[in-house]
Amino acid sequence: MMNEKSRIVLRLVAGLYLVYTGIKLIQGLMADKPANMVIMSIIAVVFIIVGAVFAIFSIKDMRGLKGIEASGEQSDEEEIQESEEPEDGLEIAEDDNNETDEERSTETTDEDK
Repeated sequence: MMNEKSRIVLRLVAGLYLVYTGIKLIQGLMADKPANMVIMSIIAVVFIIVGAVFAIFSIKDMRGLKGIEASGEQSDEEEIQESEEPEDGLEIAEDDNNETDEERSTETTDEDK
């Protein structure tokens, strides 16, 4: 199955191809001047418009996808930093607790003496 990036690129290529086909169709109409030139011109303009819309939306989606990837990378880095900080804090807290236990045992032996 295609991922989102591939789908966007495929839509962009299809849009650009429709624009290209519409332009070539108009160029051919201008050179040949057939009897049904009006209908063919309308079809060529529809090709150009639909292709341009596909291309524009694909470019916008691509930019949005890059923004999501960039923010996703930042959030991953933040999650890594957040996950590292509590571990360090826990180790320090454990060391403090160990020292306090030792101090307590020292204090009780001092009181016993």
